[in-house]
Amino acid sequence: MRLPLLPVLLVTCLVSAFAEDDPWMKPPDGFAWPDDAATQPEKDTEMPLSEVPALVRAYLVDQYLPQKPPATVYVRRADLNGDRVPEWFVDRPELGGTGGGVYDILDGSGKTAKSIGSLLGGFHLCVAAPKEQWLRIECSSRAGGGHFTRYLLQYIGGEFRTVRNEDHDTIHHKVVIRKIEKP
Repeated sequence: MRLPLLPVLLVTCLVSAFAEDDPWMKPPDGFAWPDDAATQPEKDTEMPLSEVPALVRAYLVDQYLPQKPPATVYVRRADLNGDRVPEWFVDRPELGGTGGGVYDILDGSGKTAKSIGSLLGGFHLCVAAPKEQWLRIECSSRAGGGHFTRYLLQYIGGEFRTVRNEDHDTIHHKVVIRKIEKP
């Protein structure tokens, strides 16, 4: 018996529409990734270095020594700790590669900007861990050959540290947990 094509396509579309939104494979230990935070960083904004706040600019100038820093930088901003002072995600293209771009995460709430971590690839903010103030950051990057990395950064001891790292092998449909750190 042959089914008419239209009903089969309709059922396929409905099943897809109600499928889980998470494109990642389930980890073997059943880890539940944190929910997205209500606050997300703005999209990349290209800024002339001269328009970046002085303390962030000074940090960047120091990082590029002995060369001159770029004339423009791509940045994102988001308040990660609820103090109403946004942290800066500064794109560092010279540090990126095939796995994605690298962002330096800067805290500019003091007299000088300081790096509180960095990340590789795409990212979005997640809710803070229980009893914690700082939002967590879920990141992903491509490792090549059907391998993707999914990792979670959490603010610990004055910096963002990797507390979870998974390798997703889409060719063999396997997830390997590479790092679990209990804060």
